[in-house]
Amino acid sequence: MFITHSERGFSLLEVIVAMLILSIGMLGVGTMILTSFNNDRYNQRVRNAEYLAVSKVEELRALSATRIAQGTKLTEADGGNDEPTDGPYARLWTVHGPEADSPEVRRVSVTVGWPRDGRCTKDALHGCQFRLSRDGLLITQ
Repeated sequence: MFITHSERGFSLLEVIVAMLILSIGMLGVGTMILTSFNNDRYNQRVRNAEYLAVSKVEELRALSATRIAQGTKLTEADGGNDEPTDGPYARLWTVHGPEADSPEVRRVSVTVGWPRDGRCTKDALHGCQFRLSRDGLLITQ
C-alpha cells in the first residue's frame, strides 16, 4: 500500500513545536488574568479609601460649628475594617486653624491607609502600603 503526500500526519517535532507555542500563549493569558485580579483589588481599595475620606469630611461638616471653632487645630485618628473587603484601615484627619483672610473657613485633611506587615496604625500612617489623602473645607459660622 502506498501513502500519498496528502495522507501524511504530523511529525513528532511539529507537534512539540505547536505545544510549545500554545504553552507560551497560555502563560501570557494566565499572567494577564493575574494582573487583572490585582488591579481590581487595588481599584477596590482606592474606591473604599475615597469613600472613607469623603465620609469623614462630611461627618466633620455635620459637627456643630462651635465645636470645630473652639480649637485652633484638631487632629484625631481612628481605624477599623471596611465593609466590602473586611480589610483593616487607619484614618487620620486634621482640622487646620482658621485662615487669616477668612476666619470662618477651615481646611480639613483626611488620610486613609491600609497595612503592610502590621506596620500601618492610626498613629503611624507612614508604614501603610497604600495611602490616600483628601482635603475639604469647613465653614464654622
